[in-house]
Amino acid sequence: MSTPPPLGFWHPASLIGTWFGVGMLPKAPGLWAALAALPVAFSLQHAAGPLGVAIGCAILFVSGLWATEMLLKNANEEDGIEDTIVIDNVTGQTLTLVAVPADPVFYAIAYIGFTLMIVMKPWPTTAVRPAFNGAVGIMLDDVFGAIVIAALLFFSIQGVPA
Repeated sequence: MSTPPPLGFWHPASLIGTWFGVGMLPKAPGLWAALAALPVAFSLQHAAGPLGVAIGCAILFVSGLWATEMLLKNANEEDGIEDTIVIDNVTGQTLTLVAVPADPVFYAIAYIGFTLMIVMKPWPTTAVRPAFNGAVGIMLDDVFGAIVIAALLFFSIQGVPA
């Protein structure tokens, strides 16, 4: 099992940072968190379209920065709290879904693409984390990965402009 949040489970920073406990799952919590983002984004997409998903993503990013900073500030370095923080995965997956229609097939492709990005950690994600400390680095590496996957998906679906 992952490290329990240092502020207690019911603290708002813990709920947001662990995405309501998903980050405490024993195996691959980041992948589970990305999966848990799908129904939220799907609901936003149906209610408010891609703009609604983008606004939801912005809210996740800002609240994720706050929650991650709070959890890091209150944890010991040896706690391994970074494995429990999964709001970065939720934010990145949501950002990826801005680029696709609300269709289960496209959502599955976006999930696979994003999870490959967070597991393999290719450039630019490897360049972002060392450039930024703490919460910003944690959040931005998945955001940069999501931008790459979202762009690939968007241009695959829409075609590259002439």
